[in-house]
Amino acid sequence: MKKIREILENRGALDHAITLLSWDLETEAPFLAAEKISKTLGYLIGKSYSMIINDEFKKNGIWNKY
Repeated sequence: MKKIREILENRGALDHAITLLSWDLETEAPFLAAEKISKTLGYLIGKSYSMIINDEFKKNGIWNKY
């Protein structure tokens, strides 16, 4: 479970960055920054998703509880 906790903590950091970039994109970001921010968000969202959809979670039975 220690590995799972570490993965979830790292995912939380990514999700925090995703939230901040999303907010920036919706409010204050310069128009010309939108494309780069969108690409960055896509990358971070993909990484965040892949952190919990992997063999480590399957192996430890985390998905069997839900």
